[in-house]
Amino acid sequence: MNWRDRLRNAFAVPERKEVELTDEVRRRIDGVCETLIQRNLAAPTIILLEMSRPMNYVGAQALHALTPLLAAVAEPARVTELASFFEQRGSVEYVIGRLETLQKRKGPS
Repeated sequence: MNWRDRLRNAFAVPERKEVELTDEVRRRIDGVCETLIQRNLAAPTIILLEMSRPMNYVGAQALHALTPLLAAVAEPARVTELASFFEQRGSVEYVIGRLETLQKRKGPS
């Protein structure tokens, strides 16, 4: 394999696949989304998620690194589970989609 073949695949992005969720993660995300909607914070949350979308993998790695510190306020297994969810491509899109779907179900406030 010459250098051109290696360079051709150097910046290849894997195809987007469906986000893998456990029922527990799905329930937690829905709970957080419902809380945000009740507090009328869905729109600011969507804007924040859209702005931080390119950094979601880095944020997930930061959660892994901060798990020992976050253990004081949250169960370490939950922090690890959340970090593993955000490592996946499409996780931010999933959360935004859930926020929009739940907000439409609630209706105008």
